[in-house]
Amino acid sequence: MSDFLVDENIIKAEVGKNVDGVIHIGAHFGQEHDFYESVGAKNILYFECHPQTYEKLLVSVGDKPNTVCVNKALGDESGVTKTMYCETANTGMSNSLLKPNVHEQVYPGIKFDDTIEVEQITLDEYGKEHDLSKYNFMNIDVQGYEMHVYKGAVETLKNIKWIVTEINFAEMYSGCAKYQEVDEFLKEQGFVMKTGIDTRCGWGDAFYVRNDS
Repeated sequence: MSDFLVDENIIKAEVGKNVDGVIHIGAHFGQEHDFYESVGAKNILYFECHPQTYEKLLVSVGDKPNTVCVNKALGDESGVTKTMYCETANTGMSNSLLKPNVHEQVYPGIKFDDTIEVEQITLDEYGKEHDLSKYNFMNIDVQGYEMHVYKGAVETLKNIKWIVTEINFAEMYSGCAKYQEVDEFLKEQGFVMKTGIDTRCGWGDAFYVRNDS
């Protein structure tokens, strides 16, 4: 069972069995792994920076064929340490490298009661030492930090055909990029939005495809 908000059938209708590989940023426990295999993914690369969540990710998918798990945060600069704001009520799914803002009013039951320091790199920097050309699908779920990741992945995005991305309509986390900024950036990189979901709680998901016309 995946955590996609976007209808999986819409994604499957678009990608068929043509997903060569997936880069999943903010992997949590790897809940989408079966879906990735169902659309043909032969290589799956997970990034999860929270150490305990990463350990659970390894237990869940670490022994799967052609699967790589990396315990790093991704952003727009490499070789820096970032503060992660952490919660446990939502099994860490709301953890963010940005300080919670409206999130605490929308979801009062989720308390951010801890911080940790995590090491950050850029995806493009990672790609200098690892072949990322075999990945053409990206899923990014980083709680408002999406634009930081995208800005550090401009070269990698040139090989990507499909993106599932979290989007924010309210400032769920301080300084988080809003939907319009993400949409404009991805359009500049050659993508168009196929479909999107607004939870009416200040955030949602969107599915982008490369515009080859």
